[in-house]
Amino acid sequence: MRCAIRRVMHREFMLAARNVSQIINPLFFFIITIVLFPLSLPVDVGVLQTVAPGIVWMAALFAILLSIDRLFLQDAADGIFEQWLLSPHSFSLLLLAKIICHWCINILPLIILTPLVALMLQLTMHQALILACSLLLGTPILLLLTALAAAFTVSEGNKGVLMALIVFPLVIPVIIFGAGSLVYAGQPEVVVGLFALLGALLIITLIALPIAISSALRITLN
Repeated sequence: MRCAIRRVMHREFMLAARNVSQIINPLFFFIITIVLFPLSLPVDVGVLQTVAPGIVWMAALFAILLSIDRLFLQDAADGIFEQWLLSPHSFSLLLLAKIICHWCINILPLIILTPLVALMLQLTMHQALILACSLLLGTPILLLLTALAAAFTVSEGNKGVLMALIVFPLVIPVIIFGAGSLVYAGQPEVVVGLFALLGALLIITLIALPIAISSALRITLN
């Protein structure tokens, strides 16, 4: 099983290295959103810091949605999933390895840019650290939820509206907890509590959603 997971991860990183533009697009979208959104607000640091959590988390969500469309589509078209289903290895674990690679390739660079984001949004270093920690905990949850929606819509021609209908109600608690951790940055006990909730959600999604995603793909591929 370990060898199969390593092969899957190696393949994902090699494909990403050959399609650098697919990595740059979500990153570029994330940065442009954060740069342009404050231009529509009054020139007031207090106002900017108030809306900063919502700006960052919505930009992260839409960057994930921008990259999620290609997560399963090409492999489904090439028959890769059929090979995984016929192999003796766990289909859900192979999918989890693929999703983890997708997070490392497409989402982790967004988190690495947190100091730059904090500078543009006039955040302190303490707030930047909280923002980075919340994104580390929250973006894998968002990715797994959007991957579940993508699994249901692999065979659909027009997926935009359908994915939005599936994803948005599910991600609301994650965005509330993640953005709330930055809103209450001055109250450590509240921040720790919100991080605990995000951590609990992350554990649950890592355990349950790969199984749900594999079941959804089995249905859509048949």
